[in-house]
Amino acid sequence: MVGGATVSLGARTLTLTGDHDISVSGVVSGTGSAALVKNGAGTLTLSGANTFTGTTAVNAGTLAISHASALGTAAGGTIVSTGAILSLSGGITVAGEALTLAGTLRGASGSNTYGGAITLSGGGVFESAVAGQTLTLSGGVNLSTHQATFAGAGDISVSGVVSNSAGSVVKNGTGTLTFAAANTYVGSTTINAGTLVISHGTALGTTAAGTTVASGATLAFTGSIAVGAEALTVSGAGAGGTGALRNLAEANAFAGDVTFAGDTTLTSAAGGLSLTGALAAGGHTLTVNGAGNLTFASTVADAVDLVKTGAGALTFAADQTFSGEVTLGGGTLALSNADVSIATLRITAGSILDFGGTSVLTVGELILDLADGQFLSITSWQDYTDFFCATEFAGAEFDLRGVAPMNRILFADFGDGDTRWQSGNNEITPVPEPAAYGLLSLGALLAAPWLRRRRRAAVPAVVAVAGRDGNGCQRPRDSA
Repeated sequence: MVGGATVSLGARTLTLTGDHDISVSGVVSGTGSAALVKNGAGTLTLSGANTFTGTTAVNAGTLAISHASALGTAAGGTIVSTGAILSLSGGITVAGEALTLAGTLRGASGSNTYGGAITLSGGGVFESAVAGQTLTLSGGVNLSTHQATFAGAGDISVSGVVSNSAGSVVKNGTGTLTFAAANTYVGSTTINAGTLVISHGTALGTTAAGTTVASGATLAFTGSIAVGAEALTVSGAGAGGTGALRNLAEANAFAGDVTFAGDTTLTSAAGGLSLTGALAAGGHTLTVNGAGNLTFASTVADAVDLVKTGAGALTFAADQTFSGEVTLGGGTLALSNADVSIATLRITAGSILDFGGTSVLTVGELILDLADGQFLSITSWQDYTDFFCATEFAGAEFDLRGVAPMNRILFADFGDGDTRWQSGNNEITPVPEPAAYGLLSLGALLAAPWLRRRRRAAVPAVVAVAGRDGNGCQRPRDSA
């Protein structure tokens, strides 16, 4: 231990070796090419306001710094070799010190900032060791052709640009990594654990190599961003069960093709996330939850089962076919000019079914598992324009009104005694008392065929369907 003594290098190089720990709290000064070299497996601790102007080289072991200028002036830069560690503690900000990294840059304690430009000369590791504390990288990271691994139980915030010609990014550890800049790296992004939060449309770099979210990890969106055609493979319930894809705030969009490689949870905590690329479920179960909204703007291929919970809305803005069971346990299932077919639709909590635009819902079996006082509420319904059909309706009888389970379906502007499951075409529809529409009923009946023809002509996917669909429901015919 050198302790608080001042160390004057002049223009020479000081090399420290050995397996023992050394602590220098005094000032290390030097001019010109004055440099500091750390060899050996031990830990060298620098806690003084150092002024030497040369290079700091960490070839082995650990260099621990707890002062913003412990590395001396920014003139010479710092080099951390493979297997070596540069450790920051004390809530410091290192400004402007260029770092060449093949080893590890660690945030050991406190929330620390490294403001110099970082260039990888090998596979570099960025680690935030303590949960609840943040290592901030504000000077940019050039991956070159190497892999950058972000790890640890703490958080890492990268506000500078991550760039490279062929490098890649790997997220390990339970902490949260945030990418906030217009990154330009062309390699892949792999999230093995914890959460990667992106708040810029190109935070994932170019779209050349794609992104993978492993089971137990999360990719999160915020900042009103639009991500381009980044191929995405995702599975699992997310970090801590928070969703493998998670919308944190604002309205965000993801235009890349999404492959669900296993059962997957998608959570919108607030705001809304729109998935506009191709979606491939691969036969896996999709779970959608949260108080925010989620939109499927394209057809989900190989869709089988889906579970929807939470107060938010799930919108189908494209035609969908689910060969298994869709469970609606809260919030809103919205159809936006969509033709949706579901083998089994189970309602387990008070929910809303919204028919936006011109929409069709056909169900093989409808099951209402609702507690007393709960309803399936139908909104935005236009009679003779929207269509809701169930081949089987558990516990129901054709053409009855005002009894369970028909009275648990409540159309907007109608009463709970106005819902009927019609024989002949299996349609679930509001049928008000004649007195309510006495003067309009004849006109409505006369207009119905014309309205049906106009509606079917406007939706080619439905025009092609005549007679009974795949669920056995009688569909309106196109008689134009």
